[in-house]
Amino acid sequence: MIQREIWFKLWGNMTVNPISAITGATGDKILADQYVREFMSSCMAEMANIGSCIGIPIGANPEERHAVTAALGAFRTSMLQDSVAGKPLELDALVSVLVEIASQVGVEVKNIKALLGISRLYARSKGLYPE
Repeated sequence: MIQREIWFKLWGNMTVNPISAITGATGDKILADQYVREFMSSCMAEMANIGSCIGIPIGANPEERHAVTAALGAFRTSMLQDSVAGKPLELDALVSVLVEIASQVGVEVKNIKALLGISRLYARSKGLYPE
């Protein structure tokens, strides 16, 4: 039960957090951009596939999770706050781990890899992630 709740929270946070750090945008603006929202949904579909392989299926679709995030309004994610404060970004806990798990279970995650690559490049250029 607790694993499912954590997995569901990660399902939304793994996209909105790094995107907010890179763009400086609040949650409402991120979700309002159609192309960003579609990219987030693609990443979430890949994560749902990982979850199915490891016994933690997601019982919702990305739009349902976006609604949970949208209900928070114009919020600044923790990763955006860390970025602004010059603190290290927790990319490993939110994104890198998914790439690692996907590799172990044989699930292709090209969108999550793109998210990780772009986020990591941003964070490294700001000195917020190790080289």
